[in-house]
Amino acid sequence: VPPGASRKRRYSDAGLVALRTRNSSGEEIYCAFDAGPLGYRSIAAHAHADALAFELRVGGRQVLVDPGTYSYAASPSWRDYFRSTRAHNTLELEDTSQSRSGGPFLWTTAGNGRLLDAVGLEEDSPVAIVEGEHNGYARSLRARHRRRLALDRKAVQLVIEDHVTCAAETSCNLLFHLHPDVRCE
Repeated sequence: VPPGASRKRRYSDAGLVALRTRNSSGEEIYCAFDAGPLGYRSIAAHAHADALAFELRVGGRQVLVDPGTYSYAASPSWRDYFRSTRAHNTLELEDTSQSRSGGPFLWTTAGNGRLLDAVGLEEDSPVAIVEGEHNGYARSLRARHRRRLALDRKAVQLVIEDHVTCAAETSCNLLFHLHPDVRCE
């Protein structure tokens, strides 16, 4: 970041924001949020359709994870899955990905994320808030997804709010991928 560049500009360019806290009893929450553009340049090489996805660690243990890539060449169907919206901690509309794949390293339509706000990131601030949106469903469904994460440092609590505006009734899947060591009850 060039000297004198504002923090907000830096976050807007990358679209990545880390929210974290640790209280006096040692309870910790760390959350990494992605509201950035899809991949590298116009073809979005090496990208995943994961706008507004996040990862979460509590007390040093991974809870919600990004499943990664799996394999570049072993199985085209698994490669497609791990690049899809469904494989990430975000919201999927109408059982379709935010971006349309044009091959194993290419996207023909990109659901680009955009960071709208990031406040209270200093660790002495009582609440940290980050908000982003993406345009991945704008063409196909005339829909927009906006996500807001608020980390209450005193309560050691993360609140996730999703807002979808859409031209017609639309189905959605809210996806969370638990680390293998986490058991859901």
